Amino acid sequence: MKKALITMAIVVTSFASFGQGYFLFTGNPRITLDGFTTGNPPFLPAATVDVGFLWGSSSATPLVDSIFASTSTNNAVSLTANQLSTAWTDILTDPNFTLAVNSGTSATVVQNTLANGSWQYNGSSTFGVNGTSASTYHLFVIGWSNAYATPQAAALAGSAVGWSSVVSYTAVSSIGTPGTLAAAGLTQFAVLTSSVPEPTTMALAGLGGLALLVIRRRK
Repeated sequence: MKKALITMAIVVTSFASFGQGYFLFTGNPRITLDGFTTGNPPFLPAATVDVGFLWGSSSATPLVDSIFASTSTNNAVSLTANQLSTAWTDILTDPNFTLAVNSGTSATVVQNTLANGSWQYNGSSTFGVNGTSASTYHLFVIGWSNAYATPQAAALAGSAVGWSSVVSYTAVSSIGTPGTLAAAGLTQFAVLTSSVPEPTTMALAGLGGLALLVIRRRK
């Protein structure tokens, strides 16, 4: 009876493992750029960023794409305060995308970038992701200041954020090797902070300036 139970446990574990989707989460040099330490271009690769990724169905589009398709250095050199807040909300509450969680550790997939802007999660080895199977998904990478251990903590602090373009990625079973993000078409993106005042802030500043001029003339 004991042998039968052990055998059954092994079989169940094998099926669960086989049904799990396995990923490879690495980034090439200069794929992630720091756009928040200096605040101005040119953005530089630096070991100041943490990265993770979100996955969804192969037909899903991220909510954060309503701001930018990605925070590339070609179309975004900064975010307004409203865009920064909206980006974090869209990323963390998107009903169609889920932050990747390592099935082996039950921890959110987070990796610090190297000084050249690259990263190698899990020693560049494959790992399972909770809720996935050997299938094709849409995924995108997010980056934030490594002063915060999690994206939730960074969002709460209103810290810098960046996100990549969406790529089509095929996870595999435990047998085989999944492709890299580079092969899937991941493009360079920058992690940005808010450095552009909102229109209302600029308007208030203008009114303040006019008030000072009126006071000086009266004197």
